[in-house]
Amino acid sequence: MTLLPVSRGDLLEKMTDAVIVLDDDDRIAEINATARELLGVSRAPGQEAREAFASFPDLLERMNSVSPMRSEVNVGEGIVQRSFDLQVSVLQTRRGKPAGR
Repeated sequence: MTLLPVSRGDLLEKMTDAVIVLDDDDRIAEINATARELLGVSRAPGQEAREAFASFPDLLERMNSVSPMRSEVNVGEGIVQRSFDLQVSVLQTRRGKPAGR
């Protein structure tokens, strides 16, 4: 079996699930193509989450959780409204300090 090296960035970009990583200051650290397309976000890394996701208050509110959680989030309104399963995982440094989510 041959193992091919895959970078974290390549892996995230090819995922069909939307992935957003926020740092400890609520700035976007990582966002994959699926999430950018779904949410219409073009600028991303370094952008404040409240600015990037201002059009999605339900999502933003739940993303602000500082503890692990799973919830349903509705995006859009009326006939274009879509529901998504949101999972928030807390990221920690090797010393156990919060590093983002």
